[in-house]
Amino acid sequence: MGQPSSTDDAALALLQKGDFAGALALANQALQQNSHDCRMLTIRGLALKRSGRVADATNAFGGATSFCPTFLPALEGLAELQYEERSPQAAATLEKILALQPENRTSHAMLAVIQARTGKCGDAVKHFAKAGDLVRANTAAMTQYGSCLLAIDEPEPARDVFRKLLDKQDTSGSRLRYAYACWKANDYDEGLQVLAPLLNDVSPAAETLTLGARLAESAGDTPRAVGLLQKAIAAKPMDPRNYLIFAEVSFNHSSFQVGIDMLNAGIARLPREARLYLGRGVLEVQQSKFDEALADFRKAHQLDPNLSLAGDAIGIMLDQRHQTAESLAAYAAQAKAHPEDALVQYLYAEALSQ
Repeated sequence: MGQPSSTDDAALALLQKGDFAGALALANQALQQNSHDCRMLTIRGLALKRSGRVADATNAFGGATSFCPTFLPALEGLAELQYEERSPQAAATLEKILALQPENRTSHAMLAVIQARTGKCGDAVKHFAKAGDLVRANTAAMTQYGSCLLAIDEPEPARDVFRKLLDKQDTSGSRLRYAYACWKANDYDEGLQVLAPLLNDVSPAAETLTLGARLAESAGDTPRAVGLLQKAIAAKPMDPRNYLIFAEVSFNHSSFQVGIDMLNAGIARLPREARLYLGRGVLEVQQSKFDEALADFRKAHQLDPNLSLAGDAIGIMLDQRHQTAESLAAYAAQAKAHPEDALVQYLYAEALSQ
């Protein structure tokens, strides 16, 4: 790589003064003598970047890293541009930096955000933790951190993260996130308390009402949960989730017809929502309405063949009615369509054994 030269120093001085054109001219002149000069390629990249020529800057940093794979200034310049452009190569460049500097908090923070965006929450959480204060100072990064903790079933640390966000910025979003983390951490009273100002609003958002219902039901206050769900459905009648949650509450309290009535209302509005038919079929089974349940399971499967539970339910229903050959065919079709679904494979094995 060689030692820094007086030309390097002069070019860096021009960069610091904001004379990007002058720095670029010096870098270009030096590179005519030695096109593999990694320092000058990096200086050229910095000058191009600060001049707004992002693509050219990326090429300059890329050239420097190809000739000098462990030259940190070039790697850092390349990683920053790739991160800003959301390039698929950004993660690999950041990994190279961390291999050289394992405690580089900026690289940990950027890599954590990239992994969170791509759903790699297990890895993201580790990098968020190592980024320290850089993450705690960034609301968006903290939100991603907490969301990833919930995604990997770590509700307690997620609640701590969202508590810090709420203390920093009291908004409806931060209250919803903290209350949701409380629900996942089984702290229902705290969740309801933090959600109270939003629930007491003149026109609460449907999401707020749904979460309030979840918390109330988990806390043992079913009448309040039902009331909040009814309001949520009225506020957002085209959202199937609230009908399904209502049906779940009805199932848990053996109020099967009440749940069916609500699902009927949902199906009237959303006739192509497979999950509503599936939910109604489950409740109908509890009332021994096997013909109606079988029709609903078949309808759910027709609307969404990927909804494997509908296929399982068809097999179970046929088996209960002693239509063994037909149930075996239903299980076989589901087992072939969903080879990774453990429940389907178990039911198929049980059907074969009979």
